[in-house]
Amino acid sequence: MAGYRFKIEEKALLVNAVKMARDGYEAKAKENARKGDEMQMYASMRQHQIAGDILAKLEGNFNAQEA
Repeated sequence: MAGYRFKIEEKALLVNAVKMARDGYEAKAKENARKGDEMQMYASMRQHQIAGDILAKLEGNFNAQEA
């Protein structure tokens, strides 16, 4: 997040929001897998991956990986 500086409270809020979204996408992917809906499962898994990448950037332990 080059160019932006967050207060500790702001960063904590962003990290928690992204964690909640990531966990939601993971649960949704598992639910779709159980239902056999492969397209929705793939979409949820991809969103989970993106949220994980964002979280890694926020936490400062991200190694750039281009898809």
